[in-house]
Amino acid sequence: MWLLAIQFFSFYERIAKTDLLILKSEDHQLFGRFSGTIEIDTGKTIQFKDIVG
Repeated sequence: MWLLAIQFFSFYERIAKTDLLILKSEDHQLFGRFSGTIEIDTGKTIQFKDIVG
């Protein structure tokens, strides 16, 4: 089993709205940076910082 400890820091929110009389939706998409650690089965720890996604 892998152990994840990840933080997300958003810096932008994209909002898309659709209103076509019978079809209405509002979508929110966040962009930001991920930082944290991943510990894999072998006990090795992988650290990462400020990965944009």
